[in-house]
Amino acid sequence: MIQCDLSQGEFNAWASYAQDEKMLNDIRNGLDIHRTVAYKVWNMKPEDVTKELRTFAKRVVFGLMYGISIKGAANLVGCSEKEAQRIQDTFFGMYPKAAAWLKNIPSVARFKGYLTTVFGRKRRLAHLFNHPLEGMRSYAARVASNFPMQSTVADITARNMINLKPYLDSVGAQIILTVHDSIIVQCDKSIAKQVSEEMMKIVTQPVPNYHGIIKCDIEIGTAWGHLDKVEFDDAFEATFTDETLSSIKMQWTEPA
Repeated sequence: MIQCDLSQGEFNAWASYAQDEKMLNDIRNGLDIHRTVAYKVWNMKPEDVTKELRTFAKRVVFGLMYGISIKGAANLVGCSEKEAQRIQDTFFGMYPKAAAWLKNIPSVARFKGYLTTVFGRKRRLAHLFNHPLEGMRSYAARVASNFPMQSTVADITARNMINLKPYLDSVGAQIILTVHDSIIVQCDKSIAKQVSEEMMKIVTQPVPNYHGIIKCDIEIGTAWGHLDKVEFDDAFEATFTDETLSSIKMQWTEPA
């Protein structure tokens, strides 16, 4: 079993649409954005940020993508509204172009009546923005905030599935499941290294008119509970550790 998971897909899409070079560079350089937000909010060293504080920051920031209010984010995460506000202010202070784009995109959607992804998929919203109920109009604004990012990631995942199929068919492998932006492939153990390398090459191909960095994490094993991350060099060659190979051999069971 090989699992291919888009890395920071929504952040990449957000930075691409906002043309926020600072966010793109931070993603490209591997900055842990959530940890950075957390240590700035709670005024501590990066290495002192606990898993809980990082999760607080991560969930509040992701709430912004869904148009959740500060009060809603605080209730969702379990922190105070003051802390949620500080997380939002810190994140927006780091990425002002992304903040400005997110604030403006509902107005763009209201004016045009729809939004599209870089693939051309359209989400019509005029009927919601013109709805007599205020709740539906608020819902339209939240959809407008989230649609470009989440739907672009979904489109990239769909593109990857289409591009992967000819190769997987040629080696007797198959896609067995998708979960959000993860693609799970089943193949014979003897070609697992080869398949993982080819998958990495295929899924990281650039998308026209998209400025985000398409990065993926690939894990391999025999079951979801027994997956090990595969490291790749600049030539997309997978580095299998002895522990990884041993784990696969130990867990592998031949079909009846």
